[in-house]
Amino acid sequence: MISASIAASVLAEALRRDRLSESELSSYQNRWQERLMEEIEAQLTLRLLMQRLTDDEVETIFDLWVTDGLMPLIRKTAAFNHHRKLIVAMIRYPAMRKILFRKALF
Repeated sequence: MISASIAASVLAEALRRDRLSESELSSYQNRWQERLMEEIEAQLTLRLLMQRLTDDEVETIFDLWVTDGLMPLIRKTAAFNHHRKLIVAMIRYPAMRKILFRKALF
């Protein structure tokens, strides 16, 4: 929805000025990247870390949510469609960090 809103704004401005050239519409690329790239990169980083985990390690992470106080961190940092703050906080959380980076150390 964010990228659609940006696209609509860029297109509306281009139509208002009657300029539909590639250079006029290229601001869409810059604007969505400025707005969303940090989010996308954070999500990709977490995905790449998580996909290397075993099923048992994933279970351990779910257990952390219940037993090790990770849930308050999630409540404090989670925001709809804005996951970067939560992802960074989870990666910095010592127990989670130990699981996520265990394989990176070997």
